[in-house]
Amino acid sequence: MAQSQVALSTLYEQVVVELVGNPNPASIRCYLIPDWLINHNSGELIISGPTIDSTPPSTPPWMEYDFNQQSMQFTLRFEVEPYLHDGIGLILQTWRNHQHNPKESFEFHLRGALLAISQRWKLQSDPLGENDQKGLIGELRCVLAAYNTDGIGLEAIESWDPTGDELYDIDSNNWVIECKASGSEPEVVRISYPEQVDYTIEKTLVLGVTKVNKDKKKGTTFPKIIDLLLAEHPSMPEQHLSKLNSILASRGFSIAMAEKFTAKWKVGTTRFLHISTDSNVMPCSILKGLPATVRNIKYSLKTSQFPESELSSLIGG
Repeated sequence: MAQSQVALSTLYEQVVVELVGNPNPASIRCYLIPDWLINHNSGELIISGPTIDSTPPSTPPWMEYDFNQQSMQFTLRFEVEPYLHDGIGLILQTWRNHQHNPKESFEFHLRGALLAISQRWKLQSDPLGENDQKGLIGELRCVLAAYNTDGIGLEAIESWDPTGDELYDIDSNNWVIECKASGSEPEVVRISYPEQVDYTIEKTLVLGVTKVNKDKKKGTTFPKIIDLLLAEHPSMPEQHLSKLNSILASRGFSIAMAEKFTAKWKVGTTRFLHISTDSNVMPCSILKGLPATVRNIKYSLKTSQFPESELSSLIGG
């Protein structure tokens, strides 16, 4: 499990299970950012920590920011419903930014994360770009298919990349699913890194290709697509759905912003392709010895002739 997946899982257990799941007021020290305290009281989450900047940061309209001059502490307040997962995403993004640039303080990275959320709320257009929406549709279809495969369940959600930055979209201990959304006919997918289809890894490697096209007349907006994809399977336990929503929030989707989405999509079938020595992909062996300056290799992969498999036959327990 990647570092970001572990971080999100730990944060979820702290905030959702220990705090929000506690009927009484409760407080914890944030595991990811130990200088921060997180409190839950009467349906409100309160995040506090040290600060040296008294200037109010940009905040979304549902969040209240306070600065205490005497204690040099900041306080963020927001309602659990419907902003719980947005708050989890904010903490995770602050932690991730600090991982990438530890020279700056958590306060500095918090302000950057708050600015990003605020800008999404101010947009007159869709809060997520169309490429991001299309990609997430493909990922969610694969996550749900894996979740509903015998012997997998919650492992699929916990193996889903909450950042969008990892090499693989769904990376479990024994199998990997790289998810692609394709609108072309015949089917073609974009390979961002040759390693995404490296059949020499010691795991079962699956390419999940979902047909997704824009359709202004007959299509459905991204939030409604999420509901439709969930409805394709039996209802999952509330705790599992909450974890799923936490990942969507960390990827920039807020349930509270559902009405802001206008782009419409039509979603077709998903094909699961087992990538093996028989697959017509670029062998990663040719990359050995290449200097880093020429390693940014992207290419289009024609997958229409790749044989399709049942996902259960590839990853089922």
